[in-house]
Amino acid sequence: FLGGLGTNWMIQVPVYAHAHIGAGATAYNVQRLGLGIGAGLRFVSFQLTYTSLSNTYVGKLRQSYLNPTAFVDLTFNLRRVSPTTLRLYLDLLPSRRNTDILGSIDPVPLDFRTIGGALVYSLPR
Repeated sequence: FLGGLGTNWMIQVPVYAHAHIGAGATAYNVQRLGLGIGAGLRFVSFQLTYTSLSNTYVGKLRQSYLNPTAFVDLTFNLRRVSPTTLRLYLDLLPSRRNTDILGSIDPVPLDFRTIGGALVYSLPR
């Protein structure tokens, strides 16, 4: 878990074009529901330190990739609180990287796809 006291980190930078109708589309909307869609790119870079079962340092895995991503969101405006948005997003294409892992002769293919969610809440002014 601690990676032999090595560092594990991940950075994500999403850039989306977003269209939204209904609640939350502007600061002045009074509708109770809103719907949005978006598409764009998400850059991810991470480092994972991996160890043996006895917690002995083995190596580091570093990856960076850029993936096309899409999302949908649903906004609720309950009038007593600021608009709250539930957002679900997923990568449109899986990432495939060949990874050199210490001790392996050939690069190991690594396939993955990101699926996630977010809760977006605006603080009252």
